[in-house]
Amino acid sequence: EKYELAWQEAQRVAAGLQGMYSSETELLRAFHDYIIRCCEYDYNTFLNLSISQPEPFTAYGALLGGKAVCDGYSSAFAMLCRAADIPCIYVSSSELNHSWNAVFTGGQVLFVDVTYDDNDDPAGIVNADHFLKTKEEFLATHAGWDTSLCDRLTAAIWPENYGAARILYQLG
Repeated sequence: EKYELAWQEAQRVAAGLQGMYSSETELLRAFHDYIIRCCEYDYNTFLNLSISQPEPFTAYGALLGGKAVCDGYSSAFAMLCRAADIPCIYVSSSELNHSWNAVFTGGQVLFVDVTYDDNDDPAGIVNADHFLKTKEEFLATHAGWDTSLCDRLTAAIWPENYGAARILYQLG
């Protein structure tokens, strides 16, 4: 039930934002910023490492509950992208005990870590240091991440000719 509520919210938000931005990059940034503005990092759940309250680990927690840990941030971002038909996957690292997203945009796979960019700035300024980064750029701030599984997965779902196929699909 909460997944369905989160999906409805993601569709509502994506539909509202899609008409406001002319490029996919701008829309992805709007999704990134929206999550940061509507959600705060749930330090209590992180410190207790407890799953007794599942919402902070879900898109529902980020989009409707207002509190989440990295799993919730990443799930919400992926859900918003799916609602806007933007190819995106949830990526996690057991080595780092952290999650983020991979997005296929501009003909390449780029990475977004909404959680790391949520700096709770009192002035409302949203950080974008971890937004649409190449794997090499991303590894500079996510050292220790074993990329092998993600590399295999992204190569399988977004093969070399995927960018051209996506453009043809978008053209109808």
